[in-house]
Amino acid sequence: MKLVFICASAEPGRDGVGDYTRRLAAACAERGHRCLILVLNDRHVNASSTELNGESRTICRWSSTLPWWVRIAAAKDRINRFEPDWISWQMVTYGYQPKGILGPEVMQLAKELRAPRMHVMLHEIWIGLAQGDSLWSRITGGRQRRALLRFLRIASPDQLNTSNQTYVAALAHHGCTASVLPLFSNIPIAAASSAQCEKLLARYLPPAANGRERLVGITFGTLHRQWQPDAAAQLLKSTAKRQNRDAVLLAIGRIGPHGAAILEQIKSAGITVAVTGELPVEEVSGLMQAADLGIAPHPKALIRKSGVVAAMLDHGLPVLMPRDDWHLRHGPTPDGTSEPRLVRLADLSETSTDAWLKHRQSPGDSFPGTVARFLEELSS
Repeated sequence: MKLVFICASAEPGRDGVGDYTRRLAAACAERGHRCLILVLNDRHVNASSTELNGESRTICRWSSTLPWWVRIAAAKDRINRFEPDWISWQMVTYGYQPKGILGPEVMQLAKELRAPRMHVMLHEIWIGLAQGDSLWSRITGGRQRRALLRFLRIASPDQLNTSNQTYVAALAHHGCTASVLPLFSNIPIAAASSAQCEKLLARYLPPAANGRERLVGITFGTLHRQWQPDAAAQLLKSTAKRQNRDAVLLAIGRIGPHGAAILEQIKSAGITVAVTGELPVEEVSGLMQAADLGIAPHPKALIRKSGVVAAMLDHGLPVLMPRDDWHLRHGPTPDGTSEPRLVRLADLSETSTDAWLKHRQSPGDSFPGTVARFLEELSS
């Protein structure tokens, strides 16, 4: 097949959807498909640029500073010359507008950038979906929703995917039939021995007291202000004490504006905390392989939209879900967490915690299965 992928930004390491699109397109190219990536609103380039990656994959990037009519004409010309079988929109609305409200330019793109068959992957939908959301969130979310639904009507996708059952339910409430395409990790599993992973861990954590083993929990990326960490910290501390280990928490990557305050709360519970900052993906993988458990940043209802959780699961970690504070305003909230390593904090007792931690597995890459499923859906 000849596949065109469309996304807003593609600067490596700076845009999650861009990283996702690059990796998915590369995997499709490796399987013999010709792929073209069109990056339509890139804030990391000053002018249009074309990046060639072998015979089967081309990336075209256009700066967000260029007039939209220039970008639309250039992208349309590129598609016409490529003659794709499918166009796959990898959509996150904030990539095109700071408030996530798609404007007339994106509607024009949806109208003019066409192929025999159309696919849309919604990485985000709209805010204001949850019970208790503020009036501002509901008003802004309503504007986002109306624009996104208009985009879908114009694009008229033959296949509509999203990452989780909660979004599937929200879309169904507005007449859109979507299916789940599981999110994959953007952290490939590094080939590293246990000794190498432990050596990497020792770079960031002080030696355990009296030579005792450590119970290592990790977070990865932004720590959201909605998370009240006290209960998770107490679970980590009591489990370590019961197992005669030292409790430590390693915060990997950019922790966000509320991260420092959250980590201070965890420190005050008597847990050793270390912050690594941004790291090469090989080191992130090594640290995940050295850890005992992951702590998820998202609420249970949206857990499958988290690339962080996908990375933790791929690295074999049992993953704690401290938050179950998010429920759909319209209709029941689906439970999309059949994976036994994903456990709500509220469901754990001392006995079940010890049993759950034994679910730690060897790393296993879910990425090839997701690619196969993506291509199977396009081939059907």
